[in-house]
Amino acid sequence: MTANMQGRRWRQDSIEKPPQATTRQRQAFLQAATRPRRSPYWLSMVVAPLTTACLVFVGWQVYRPHVELPFWVDEPTTSGREGMTVEATATTTMGFNDGSQLTWRPRSHGQVLKSSTKLVTIALSQGELEARITPTLRSKVEWRFQAAGYSFSVKGTVLRLSVHSQEVDLEVPEGAVWATGPASPDGLLIEAGQAASFGASRAKTPTLTTAAATTNQEPEAAPARMPGVEAPNRLPDGHKRSPPAAAWKQLAQTKRFVDSLDAAKAAGFGRLTEEIDADDLILLSNTARYARDAASATQALKALSRRFPRHPESRLVPFLRGRIEQELSHEPLTAIQHFREYVAHEGDNGSLVAEARGRLIEVLRAAGDNTEAKAAALDYLQRYPEGPYAELAREVSGFSRPP
Repeated sequence: MTANMQGRRWRQDSIEKPPQATTRQRQAFLQAATRPRRSPYWLSMVVAPLTTACLVFVGWQVYRPHVELPFWVDEPTTSGREGMTVEATATTTMGFNDGSQLTWRPRSHGQVLKSSTKLVTIALSQGELEARITPTLRSKVEWRFQAAGYSFSVKGTVLRLSVHSQEVDLEVPEGAVWATGPASPDGLLIEAGQAASFGASRAKTPTLTTAAATTNQEPEAAPARMPGVEAPNRLPDGHKRSPPAAAWKQLAQTKRFVDSLDAAKAAGFGRLTEEIDADDLILLSNTARYARDAASATQALKALSRRFPRHPESRLVPFLRGRIEQELSHEPLTAIQHFREYVAHEGDNGSLVAEARGRLIEVLRAAGDNTEAKAAALDYLQRYPEGPYAELAREVSGFSRPP
């Protein structure tokens, strides 16, 4: 047998019959690999608290207590309440603390079914409703509308909803709406620039069309127009002459706030703030705020405070400016200064002191100042244990009931 053949035979034997030492090493390795390993003690000490904290957080998010979302009706000093019915004999405006606004047209009927910091549900049974859902960045409010058996989920949307004889018409100038109901059980997406019609029966399939481009709609009974106002909705582009200064006021009185602000600017907004009386300055500021123009609303309030310091409404200017900073500008630090100024000046006698103290809790928490927010919450509970911000105060302070 040659040397090459012997070498090959040796290598083959070594493969088929591994040495005894190699076999023992392999058995030891397999036993070590299959033996259950024990986690280090320090790891269990870290994982257990983290798991508990996650479970507590998830449970709080799911089962956290109901906190009402405040809103006003027609005037900021007139508070609405959850469950209230709406029977609009004239155009009615609702403003919610998350910055959203509803406009009920005349002869409209409905109800605020729910108004919490988690969910707002509005039912429209008859008539027409226009909504501008513009929640702040810190807000997590879910908005739903119900009409004739259909549900419409929205967030960050401008929409117009009407119900007549159990037929529902929906327009979405901005944003998007998810609709579910008898004829669309799987849901239907209505995007910006689209409209949809829904029948009361299952036989009628929802139809999508192109929605109107404007976000202002002519009221059912249009008021007489002032001379120089050429269009019912917005001023025409490229107009050559300014409308009369009084045009903005008539538009504001019919609650066409965007058009009114356009007319005021066309007539010279700065000049108006130096010429009109105190009551008109208040109306002009509210008009700008409803149109979501924070700068113009603040400008009118500054003029009111400077020109009419003895007017009763001038005492509300710090509060009103704080609300503008909170709802429109989303500047909690500036809002804190204004609310504190109003509370310090009015003491316990101001008509809006209780609301200012409640809003102060919101803006302090939004600014991330948890210590001051808790102190403000405890102060609120001591003063107003059953007030509209009491649930929020208990949540922030950690008390499940008034101390």
